Amino acid sequence: YFDRSSRLLQDGRFPAVDQWGFAPAFHEENTPPLLAYATVGAHKMFNLFHSSSFEVFVDLFPILIYGVWFLSVVLVVSDLWGRWFGLAMGAVFSFLPVSIELTRRGSYFEEPLGAWLLFLSIYFLLKIALEQDRKQWPWLAGGIVTITGLTLSWQQFPIFYGAALLVILLSIKSVNFSKLLTKWVMVLGLPLLLGHFIASVLVGNDYSPLSMLKETAIGLWRRNDPDLLLAMQRADWADAGWRHLYWYFGWLGIVLIAAGLFVLYGQGYIANTNIA
Repeated sequence: YFDRSSRLLQDGRFPAVDQWGFAPAFHEENTPPLLAYATVGAHKMFNLFHSSSFEVFVDLFPILIYGVWFLSVVLVVSDLWGRWFGLAMGAVFSFLPVSIELTRRGSYFEEPLGAWLLFLSIYFLLKIALEQDRKQWPWLAGGIVTITGLTLSWQQFPIFYGAALLVILLSIKSVNFSKLLTKWVMVLGLPLLLGHFIASVLVGNDYSPLSMLKETAIGLWRRNDPDLLLAMQRADWADAGWRHLYWYFGWLGIVLIAAGLFVLYGQGYIANTNIA
């Protein structure tokens, strides 16, 4: 990822060829481009106030992501449940193993930027459902922007779409389902088209959010294929397991997740499928 970002800074355009593949022949670059553009843009802005090498800035970039992510947690949770709860959740966030791992110095991968955008995307989807009697365009616009950013930064975004689809299906019996369905289709559908246009046309990259959804569908459909299992269990699926729930969130995070599900069930959101 550092190589792609540094070449963007040097050449002024995202690399068109993947030079790090192990196959004998080169192929088109299909990495999500937002991390590189965000890093280069932030570096140029930072250099207006303090000159630093790109290597040093990239090394500190995850810590900057922690700063904006922490501020987002405080503001979002304060908006939903109050100021003191927002400050408390900001403190909890700072000690969760997953946030420490993703935002540690030198952790320059898709995950830090993608996870932050995932958090904001969930917030805007919640606000669309909660603020039905007020102006919706700020939440729709925010959702479209953040979800588009998510699709352009993290290849694991189909998990978010799967969860959103599950929520929509559980909300069919809601009295507001027909009103929300149009907004959900807009805020989830437009980012896929915008992400494809930005990556394929503006950046000139072989990456596409639509292709990622296709790959995910193929992976689910052929999940028992011996060749697929051999390849994926040696890499992408190698660290999948329930034990990672503890590694990611710790006992405190697990307790809070369980308490949140219990509260939702007690309020009828799960039992009555009244998610909206």
